[in-house]
Amino acid sequence: MSQIKSDQPKVVTGDIRPLPYLTQEDIATRWAISPRTLERWRWLGIGPRYLKIRGRVRYRQEDIDAYEAEQVRESTSATAPAAGGVK
Repeated sequence: MSQIKSDQPKVVTGDIRPLPYLTQEDIATRWAISPRTLERWRWLGIGPRYLKIRGRVRYRQEDIDAYEAEQVRESTSATAPAAGGVK
């Protein structure tokens, strides 16, 4: 069997862009909290939505934006969402 070798790069058709996945460390840094806090929130079923891909936790930018938007308050007497927010 012969193999054709080419120095030309492979051309990929279509619109392929990396998805904006964030790590637990990215979110912890962004919010100035411990990564363990995010682990605890996941265990409790609270906090932002997340993905688990091949055993790794990832957050989508759109889910982080939605979670942050839900945390906006008009005053300190405004009530928080039940059980910490988005499930």
